[in-house]
Amino acid sequence: MSLETETCLTTWRYGSIQAELLCSAILNTEGYHSVDPQSPLGGPDGLKDIVFSNRFMDRLIAGVYFPPTNQLFKDLKDKFKHDIKGILKNSADGFYFFTNQRLTPTEKSILETLVIKMEKKVKIYHLLSIIALLETPKYYGIRLEYLRINMNPEEQYAFWATWKDDFREIINKNTDHLILLSQKVDYMMRTQSKILKAFTNQASELSIPDYNKIISLVDMGSKITKNISINLLLFINKIVCLSFDPPITNWAGRLRKCAVWIGPIGATMETATFIPPQPEEIPNLTEDLLDHWNTEYDNIKNEIVPIRIRFAVEFYHRFLKIHPFLDGNGTTAWFLLNQQLTELLEKEVVIEIDKRNKIYYECLMQADRGYIEPLVKFVNESIIDINAAD
Repeated sequence: MSLETETCLTTWRYGSIQAELLCSAILNTEGYHSVDPQSPLGGPDGLKDIVFSNRFMDRLIAGVYFPPTNQLFKDLKDKFKHDIKGILKNSADGFYFFTNQRLTPTEKSILETLVIKMEKKVKIYHLLSIIALLETPKYYGIRLEYLRINMNPEEQYAFWATWKDDFREIINKNTDHLILLSQKVDYMMRTQSKILKAFTNQASELSIPDYNKIISLVDMGSKITKNISINLLLFINKIVCLSFDPPITNWAGRLRKCAVWIGPIGATMETATFIPPQPEEIPNLTEDLLDHWNTEYDNIKNEIVPIRIRFAVEFYHRFLKIHPFLDGNGTTAWFLLNQQLTELLEKEVVIEIDKRNKIYYECLMQADRGYIEPLVKFVNESIIDINAAD
């Protein structure tokens, strides 16, 4: 066991954010999927430092506890008991715990039992188990990045020997994919100005074939909104924010992780006209919205036209209320509304909404109060049948 590795971990000086990133890197290397540290800039994380899944697609959360000094087991247990409250809060199937503290087998078992009683999966990475990982060739890169421990020549040879076959396989397997990705990026660059022009309320500039072409970069199916995924939402938001200035562009295509409020310029949270849900609520609210849409889609397709339009408008309004992104929520919702109604009405349509129109905002406010009919009427009157217009 390397004394340097042990010292770096037990006298942790890099803060909680780097600790969470270190543990996320370990999970990625261990083969877990969709590893997502929840507070890369700090702040509330909703009792989950990391969200990820295993090969069985279980929803898992992790807690990270890296104090700069040795702690009593009582204090560590209190922290553990606090963090496992996130299991129920986040509807998780299991809980992983990372700590730079030493644990005896008995202490580890005591902590594990607290989760086992909840009939959930549990795994604990404590000081010795983390050191054991970081002292193997596959993890030397993580050790270098997060503990600033350089590899000696022997370790460098071992590191590359361990990874070379993986690198070769990745390159061989993804050559065709990389070529296709390059073509997609080229297409996006060539059409970017047209897309952005359309997203500045000049909806007529973006034809239905353009919608289908853009969305096909994510989902090659013809019924794009029949099964809306989180990834599709992230992709569309990334596109609509291309013209924004930093730091917004740095967080485009990611669910919001900070509190926001909506109101006139200079408004505070106390004077805001609308306060969207807190960031820790967004994943569940967004998933519920998508689940409802995806579940009801086939049924709604068989309903009369007014019901189909209302269904799409309800989705549009709920999306705006959730406000899942830091910016670009309106244009993301507008983009989806166009595609949803094109599919539900089975004809090529574009919704022309002038967001400067006071009537539009009055309809939104009435929808906020539970009376959505004015917004449905407003959208219905804004539908343009492209073929009829030609």
